[in-house]
Amino acid sequence: MNTENKYPLQGCRILYTRSKQHWLQAEPLLRQLGAQPYHLPLLDTKMQPLSAKALEQCRKADDLVFVSAQAVQHFLAQYQPVFQQNLIAIGMKTADALTAHAQTRFLVAPPPYNSEALLRIWQPQRHKIALIAAEGGRDLLYTTLSEDNEVYRIDTYQRFNPTHAWNFEMPLPHCILLASVQTLAHFLAITPQNMLKLLQCRAVIVALSPRIMQAAVHAGFLHCISAQYADERHLISCLEQWWLSTQGDSS
Repeated sequence: MNTENKYPLQGCRILYTRSKQHWLQAEPLLRQLGAQPYHLPLLDTKMQPLSAKALEQCRKADDLVFVSAQAVQHFLAQYQPVFQQNLIAIGMKTADALTAHAQTRFLVAPPPYNSEALLRIWQPQRHKIALIAAEGGRDLLYTTLSEDNEVYRIDTYQRFNPTHAWNFEMPLPHCILLASVQTLAHFLAITPQNMLKLLQCRAVIVALSPRIMQAAVHAGFLHCISAQYADERHLISCLEQWWLSTQGDSS
């Protein structure tokens, strides 16, 4: 195998399922690496108006926990605080989004940038915590923090599937990139059974986290791998390593 290959994804057909915003950044990179990416957006977000009660809960909270860059975006579109609370971010993209608005230092979950990683380094006691997330998201984080704290769910946005049917003009992909369990659920909902059975046998799921990978395994996919850390750079790196290994096996 040529480790200096300038096009490590040469010939790899990739089904990219993240939003248009992510796709606009990922597509040129994937093409530069030699891939043939196709876009089937299966998850997007829209702002959910915050109630007066939710805004008051944020004001009196000791800690504001942001679970995604979208949470920061939709929250600050409705609430312009002078940050007196402790700020916590899950993931580097979330931290970057906060940095643009907050001058104070804040805690960032360590690799692999997920709820479990945050809980390993942060165990507050008797705090008032505003968990700023998508509607219905982060149940593990909410449940764990609620054991010793007063936790408020602040649902700043809703997630929805912008695609309602499978695109039969796409060729069969070698791999499918999944960034959330909900994206997987949307994928299963719109994919015809015959196509789904084919993909479960032939396509490789490249998941953003082990939790998503396990969900794909439980959904019947035979070939699943996971990025080391929950960010797109590591997701693409995982994809490169897998594709190069398959080319080495076939040479």
